Amino acid sequence: MSCFSFATLLALCAAALGTDATTLKDLKEALDTEDPIWIALRSFYSIAGTGVDCVYDKVTSNSGDEYQLEHGYRHEGRVKKVTLYGTAGQEGTESYLDVRETEGHGRNRHLLKYWNKEKKCFIMSFQNTTSDQTQCQLYLWAQSVSRTASGFSCEDKYDAICGETKYQVYKSDCPKP
Repeated sequence: MSCFSFATLLALCAAALGTDATTLKDLKEALDTEDPIWIALRSFYSIAGTGVDCVYDKVTSNSGDEYQLEHGYRHEGRVKKVTLYGTAGQEGTESYLDVRETEGHGRNRHLLKYWNKEKKCFIMSFQNTTSDQTQCQLYLWAQSVSRTASGFSCEDKYDAICGETKYQVYKSDCPKP
């Protein structure tokens, strides 16, 4: 089998399994809103434990591949906010956002697994450094965050990419940042 035939076969298998390539352009489009980007579902409980909901990220500044984010959440009824920093990039067929709590120090790589430009939703995964488990989150732009009887926008893609384990993070009473 020639290298070209093998590469074509490999690409077809990847497409059949639903592992679409993502680009840096996709990631930048996914982050290109002035409104909060809500986490609707995720595959894990928060490190803060139970009682955490209404988690969002809001881009507060962007310069090229560098981002500053307001990361907010509600814990036991109280809203908390922290500043996060991110560097966007591309490695192979996946785009990523390296997220850190302080400028220039440490990182937690979040891989963009899926982006739907029309529905304004995307899925990212990352390796939890404490549990060493891959974790997954469904993000929705503020304009797309409502939940219908059939679920959130792109929830079917979340199920296919992340599996059946999911915890609802967004609630209808989440305060607008």
